[in-house]
Amino acid sequence: MATLLPPRYYGSIFHIEYTKDEKGEKNLEPAILITGKDSFMVLTKDWSKPVVQISTNNVQEMKRGKHGVHCKYKADNKIQHIYFKSEKTDKLYSAITVETSNTAQMPNYNTLPKVIPTFKFEMDSVTEELYQNLINLQTRFYSSFNCAKPSQIPFVDLLVCVYRFRYLNDSADQIQNNVDALLTEIRRQFFSDWCLALLKAAQFDPKVPNAYDFSLRIVTSLLTDIHLNSDSIEANTTDLYKAVGEMCERGDATNITAAVKSMLDIFDTMYEDGYKAQPCANQAILRVLTRVLLLMFCGNMLQIYPIEIERLVIRTAEFTVAAYNKNLLEEHFKILRKTVDSFHNELLRFMDTRRYDPLFRFVYVSAELSEKIKNTKL
Repeated sequence: MATLLPPRYYGSIFHIEYTKDEKGEKNLEPAILITGKDSFMVLTKDWSKPVVQISTNNVQEMKRGKHGVHCKYKADNKIQHIYFKSEKTDKLYSAITVETSNTAQMPNYNTLPKVIPTFKFEMDSVTEELYQNLINLQTRFYSSFNCAKPSQIPFVDLLVCVYRFRYLNDSADQIQNNVDALLTEIRRQFFSDWCLALLKAAQFDPKVPNAYDFSLRIVTSLLTDIHLNSDSIEANTTDLYKAVGEMCERGDATNITAAVKSMLDIFDTMYEDGYKAQPCANQAILRVLTRVLLLMFCGNMLQIYPIEIERLVIRTAEFTVAAYNKNLLEEHFKILRKTVDSFHNELLRFMDTRRYDPLFRFVYVSAELSEKIKNTKL
């Protein structure tokens, strides 16, 4: 049975230099390294030819050096050596090394060196408690959906960014109570944005061929998601169900507007009451970060490529630190908006030939999330 590489790195691409010199000093050649589930492959720099593919079962030893990684492996019943030089040595080592009970440690969270220091926690145990509780939050959030939970690192990284702007430093160490409240607020934001997307989908043009059919598929799929989360936030969706039923039976979507507006007004009041009871650093930035989190959720549900997820996480963490420190905020927000737009476009490209698939609703929602983020005034 094959041993597996860390799932969070599946499909990662590294630009490296390699040599089969055991000391890693001679004849370095540029190349591409791609990780899989139980092996990794090295290709020539132009992607045209494979250099070597190494199965985890054949790896004898993996050593990390200052500027690279040395791999000793078995091939053709002989011990072989290959050395990888990379600007991202730590990440490369983690990506191609099988985790065991002896080597497992706190994962390489993007937010650990960037965002966590802004909390000024007195003990490392508080940081560990925060990450563990956010991992549990992810599990609870995804438990509402009939899907496999994705790799924890990217989602938890974005949760840290949301947590940073939801809680001030004098209350940030009250982890358990904060995380429970945060889950409810994220679910409310999910509910609100899914309702807004449903409302837009319901505004179809009856003169356009197939518009009603396409709209109805999106609306009913979104309503399923809304239903799965309604009990957890005590939302009364009776009027919305009736309005969608009228659309299904008669093609009349006029009452959906009133039903959605009524619920959103209630949620706006809940948000304001929550902020009064527990002030946040900045409501507009908090709303942006929560929507980026939901955008990633859409990508996870579509199983988008890990490289796209990673790019979104990195830019969001950079924006979070810049926003908290009030340092080049507009410049970093511009970069984040561009990344968000690119992420949505990638989802659209990924699903472009499957527009009548129920999963296409996540592309539809991502368009709304992207637009809301881009139009936010900080």
